[in-house]
Amino acid sequence: MKRLAAPLFVVLAVASCGSGKPAITRDASQALQPKIAAIRMLASAREASALRAALAELRADVDRLQRDEELSPDAAEKILDAVTNIENNVPLITTTTTTAPPPSEDEDDDDRGKGKGHDD
Repeated sequence: MKRLAAPLFVVLAVASCGSGKPAITRDASQALQPKIAAIRMLASAREASALRAALAELRADVDRLQRDEELSPDAAEKILDAVTNIENNVPLITTTTTTAPPPSEDEDDDDRGKGKGHDD
């Protein structure tokens, strides 16, 4: 999952380069970097619910930054595509494991000597 969050860093770095009007302003880049770092951490830690919340917050930030013209439509689209990719893979990090409780002492004693080849 860590690899899935990596494209967000690449998009942010590429969006910051170029001539003319940047695809992302310095302020927007500085605002998004810690959020993207948090997303990487949550993905690595397999914190699915917190990851979903962080991704939703990033989506809202990207929408706002684009409205405020601090993020170009192309850069916003690339970031949102990366977010969607991560969201689609969140189920892969959620693993549910169930374990049966250990047998009680009573059950353990009752089963001794019973079974195949043992008659009571």
